[in-house]
Amino acid sequence: MCFYSVILPTYNERENLPYVVALLDWAFEQAGARERYEVVVVDDGSPDGTAAVARRLQSFLGAERVVLAERPGKLGLGTAYRHGLERVSGACTHVVLMDADLSHHPLALPRMIACAEATAADIVTGTRYGGGDGAGVCGWNWRRKAVSSVANALAQTLLAPGASDLTGSFRLYRRPALQQLLAVTHSRGYVFQMEVMVRATRQFGFRVAEVPIVFVDRMFYGESKLGRQDIVEYLLGLWRLFWTV
Repeated sequence: MCFYSVILPTYNERENLPYVVALLDWAFEQAGARERYEVVVVDDGSPDGTAAVARRLQSFLGAERVVLAERPGKLGLGTAYRHGLERVSGACTHVVLMDADLSHHPLALPRMIACAEATAADIVTGTRYGGGDGAGVCGWNWRRKAVSSVANALAQTLLAPGASDLTGSFRLYRRPALQQLLAVTHSRGYVFQMEVMVRATRQFGFRVAEVPIVFVDRMFYGESKLGRQDIVEYLLGLWRLFWTV
């Protein structure tokens, strides 16, 4: 019987966290796994009190359902996932990585779980660019869409990763596969998502399946955290992966 751990890296997500936890509970109920999941909140010292909200959720739902893993500051996305993976339940068989701002809607989780069961895939990834009807992006202006499309096209051309959406971060992993990938992945920021998928297909030969998703930019509260430095890091990471993986 599968047990799912959802790792949520957070920074200033006080308003969004209750919504995403409530929707995750609904999603796992729809998937027939309401008693077989946990949410691991990895908070990077949010000054807005995100950790306090997580503790409040623990008082309602239980510390076994909402696990709080605090860190002293922003140390990078890849390290947040490593930190969270160290704190998942021993019963965990599958790990969901997603954003806490509801740009990744938990509505897609039942389909991702069903896909994993049907295909026995090591990774089920949400895709904004392929997988048939139901894929897309909402809330981005044309510049942001162009940047994302160009970034993904460059990665497809140079790295041939075997997945249509290399820069997405809504994925369901078998726990052993994620453990192997985190052991060899070096990136700390947004490049993490790209490196993980490239290593998954080219280094380990993991089986990847895709489920179409709609990415909604900042559905409720807060501001997008993607900046120019992230773009520069992405291009440098792309070049490094081209020569090393």
